Amino acid sequence: MRRIRALSVLALALAAIAGPPALGADLPTKAPPVPYYAPTQFNWTGWYFGGNVGGGWAQGTVVDTATGGSFGASNEGTFIGGGQAGFNYQIGYAVFGLEGFFDGIANNNNNNSLILTGMGGNLFQATANANWIATLAGRIGFTGPGFDRWLFYAKGGGAWLGYNDTITDLTTGVSANTTNTQGGWVAGAGIEWAFATFWTAKIEYQYIGLNNGFNVSSPFGVNQFVLHNPNVQTATFGINYLFHWGNSL
Repeated sequence: MRRIRALSVLALALAAIAGPPALGADLPTKAPPVPYYAPTQFNWTGWYFGGNVGGGWAQGTVVDTATGGSFGASNEGTFIGGGQAGFNYQIGYAVFGLEGFFDGIANNNNNNSLILTGMGGNLFQATANANWIATLAGRIGFTGPGFDRWLFYAKGGGAWLGYNDTITDLTTGVSANTTNTQGGWVAGAGIEWAFATFWTAKIEYQYIGLNNGFNVSSPFGVNQFVLHNPNVQTATFGINYLFHWGNSL
């Protein structure tokens, strides 16, 4: 009898000792803290290339140097399209770059006007057709925290325009043609958006100021025609592929 009691007391003691760890094993464990990763800033540094489409508008003044007679030559706009390529280098939130731009001009600008000269009273028609535009410009832009995938930029540099120009004496039916390339300068601004890891989209405005354009005299004798202060404005939409360094969107 005593042995049975002793075994019972020993069993209860062992149960009491084993109980708390068993209960503790059933309690839920606390999950480890989730690590925090700071968002990655978009990096604009790298080479890029792409295409663009848009519209162009040209203006200028055709002057007959023999008489001083002149008329404005302008157009209502024409389709342009081509490509661009360049390089960006980002320092902090500033982005510096260099870009080449080339666009062809659909059909022509058809800057047609009439002028009645003082020499013989002949009536002349001028057609100043721009065929292509090229620019080479530096860019400077800025981005920032919260909008690091947006780039606001300005650009400036050199510009060239290919012309095909015709002056026609409507009185005699005689015409003269000249083809040349005029240099000048470009200034512009734009907004670019990185909508994917390697792809960006942009809208851009350019003002291109050129040296005097065509100079036509023969076969009109004393009548010599010069295009003064020609300029072209463009508005384009473009897509670029950016070979960036270290982006992870």
